[in-house]
Amino acid sequence: MEDLTWVAIRFNTRVDDLIVEGGQVKGVVVSDSNLQPGSVDQKLSFDAVVLAVGHSARDTYSMLLRHNVDITPKNFSVGLRIEHPQELINNIQYSELAAEVHKGRGRIPVADYKIVKSIGEGDVKNDIEQVDQNRSCYSFCMCPGGQVVLTSTNPSELCVNGMSFSRRASKWANSALVVTVSSHDFEPFQSHGSLAGVEFQREYERRAAMMGGGNFVVPAQCVTDFISNKLSVTTLPPSSYRLGVRPSKLHELFPPYITEALQQSITMIDKEMPGFISSEALLHGVETRTSSPLQISRHRETYESTSLQGLYPIGEGAGYAGGIVSAAVDGMYCGFALAKQLSLFAGDIEAIFGKAQKQTGSVKY
Repeated sequence: MEDLTWVAIRFNTRVDDLIVEGGQVKGVVVSDSNLQPGSVDQKLSFDAVVLAVGHSARDTYSMLLRHNVDITPKNFSVGLRIEHPQELINNIQYSELAAEVHKGRGRIPVADYKIVKSIGEGDVKNDIEQVDQNRSCYSFCMCPGGQVVLTSTNPSELCVNGMSFSRRASKWANSALVVTVSSHDFEPFQSHGSLAGVEFQREYERRAAMMGGGNFVVPAQCVTDFISNKLSVTTLPPSSYRLGVRPSKLHELFPPYITEALQQSITMIDKEMPGFISSEALLHGVETRTSSPLQISRHRETYESTSLQGLYPIGEGAGYAGGIVSAAVDGMYCGFALAKQLSLFAGDIEAIFGKAQKQTGSVKY
């Protein structure tokens, strides 16, 4: 690190491997991301490697395991994405003021919602654990005036997410409704070791792809039919998802402990937001990538991997953040910790960023 006055950004470049010598990372092996892995490899040497991958970097996780990097499964959430007409959500949330809502940046913005429900002991039975367990069901990435979008990374595994354009001018509102799952739920996939949670995701993404019939068509079901455990035989309500939807038995996609938690939570939500259960509301499957299904172990203060010197796993893909802001904060803290380790910074990090709540090496604001 002789010259600190510039930075190089390599586009269309894939990291295929780490360069490891004597138990320490010395750099990365990269190739053109438009070519097959291993094509025209190039070795880049560095004093340290900060690994800031996303939560779907499954090929990177496998590569890290080949280097015996310590990885453990962690809790995350899975479920379905629900979509309503935005006008319906406006009416539920604003009542008589809904008439004053204008698309874009009006005086009264298009309505959104945030929901958390707890399914208590005895409410839902998990046949895997053979014990009752508290679970939470909550809204995730609620997108007012938004659109349901594809997030699959290969054709045989289907998953969705949501987004809103800046003006929030779509006629739909969508949000994930997801249920917490833990390592106990991954027991059927224990043969995959540290990647058991990843395989848990894949299992239900594959089921969703089969239900959709291929070509990234999404399996869908009216909320009223999902609650009643029956196929939506009539015409489905319109969807913002552009690649098509197919009537499916989403109530049969997940294990009963997830399906029942979703059904009970939706019923509870409707009591607080009358009209939430509606023939106009459509469920899309599946939402499985709410956060990383694993955590790459690191030292709490230095942010360095506990099993491989010179590697600094950070952000959402490493299991230390749950969104854009928390991932950015984690990256800033790691940057200063690494700078101190390389004798490039000697001050107090918290004097710059302020006090943060740190638990097991993750930063929470």
